[in-house]
Amino acid sequence: MKSDFCGWFCRRTAQWMARFSMTSPGDRVAVAFSGGADSTVLLHCLLALQDTLGIRVEAIHVDHGLRGESSRRDAAFAADICRQLGVPFTLYAADSPGPETGQEEWARQLRYGFFEQHIRRTGCRVATAHTANDQAETLLFRLARGASVRGASGILPVRGDFVRPLLWAERSQIEEYCRRAGLSFVTDETNLSPRYARNRLRSQALPALRSANAGAVRNMAAWCEEMRQLEEYLAAQADTLLTQARRGQGWQASVLLAAPQPVGDRALAALCASRAQPDREKIAWLRQLAAGKLRAVQLGKNARLARSHGLLVWESEVSVPAQEPVIPLSTGIFALNEEYSVKIWCETYENGTNFLQVHKKALNYCADCDKIPSDTVLRVMQPGDRFRPRGRGVSKPLRKFYWEQGIPAAQRPFLPVLASGSRVLWVWGYGFADGLSGASAACRLWAGPHVIQEQEDNHECECEYGAGCPAHAVE
Repeated sequence: MKSDFCGWFCRRTAQWMARFSMTSPGDRVAVAFSGGADSTVLLHCLLALQDTLGIRVEAIHVDHGLRGESSRRDAAFAADICRQLGVPFTLYAADSPGPETGQEEWARQLRYGFFEQHIRRTGCRVATAHTANDQAETLLFRLARGASVRGASGILPVRGDFVRPLLWAERSQIEEYCRRAGLSFVTDETNLSPRYARNRLRSQALPALRSANAGAVRNMAAWCEEMRQLEEYLAAQADTLLTQARRGQGWQASVLLAAPQPVGDRALAALCASRAQPDREKIAWLRQLAAGKLRAVQLGKNARLARSHGLLVWESEVSVPAQEPVIPLSTGIFALNEEYSVKIWCETYENGTNFLQVHKKALNYCADCDKIPSDTVLRVMQPGDRFRPRGRGVSKPLRKFYWEQGIPAAQRPFLPVLASGSRVLWVWGYGFADGLSGASAACRLWAGPHVIQEQEDNHECECEYGAGCPAHAVE
């Protein structure tokens, strides 16, 4: 019975490894050996396949130092098993204790840092003992966070020099192998703690799914494999699309937009990935950029993609909103930054009222001059800014207002505002704040995008304030 099941298990593992070309004859394969059930089965299985595959098997163990004596116990156990099996063994240990928070991610980075160090030093491949259950947990975790097709691909069978020979096997099969072969292993007690989200998925979500369908783990692993294949297809199509769209140092927006959206989005994600981590929001911004609805998108500190003459191009110099000018309020046309220019002028109350009736949609950005503070400036958003939207009756943080209006986060730092201290009086595209208009005003202050062509000439203000009007430049 033992030989039948274990033999079948090893043959199935060899088939899986061959499918993804995980090893070649002569390869040195280091098993990431924690001493747990999964890695113990992986070590025994690869030793059984060593001659068939023509590989040399060794083991590496990482002592994270997070569990004190338990960590040292596991390291000693792993070393002892390798001595019994005649397997070369390498121990890596943390130099200092891990942080009090974020231990799981810290441990993962430490572990893979040691693995990559071992790869560079020995030229080996590292085999990790991820199983179909790990795949299902990863899928659920990523879906909960909003995974794309790439994220829904789960754990890849091969990633660089890392291979996962047991990704096909379920945990129940691992346990059966241990029972049939009489293998001893250790259990990391932190795997049972509800402190970690992955453990809660393992102990609560997966059992619930298996109760609904006994093949839930197997089906989710199969679905990840389908997503992996779809991701490979989209990546190939996106690469072809980027080649077709390439024009000198940029990419033709019309070519990217003409492609089916999944392919176009994957191409935009590839563009983004060269400078910043892509996500759904960034891809949506880039889609608007390609369509001409945005002029530029700030993807990161030194990553700014702009649209120029129908091309998407990386800008070598990044505009930093915090360094944009602060302009005292006066009449004229002001280019606040590379993206926006604003025109400000004054009208008499009578002319302004008539003008408003004619240009209701284009020029509804007026306020009473005598309600505008003398310290008003033209600038971009700053921390602490608050805006009182017209008709709302209450003020709110300007950042929250932008969010409510659906303005992309990459666009917000560049939008012009008129402000007195942290009180925002006027916002690009939304006009003046509540309470700044009035029927008895002697003059009206106008501010709006410099796309308005009807009022190119400067207007002399005939109000009682004369040159002292806050909307006039003081020479």
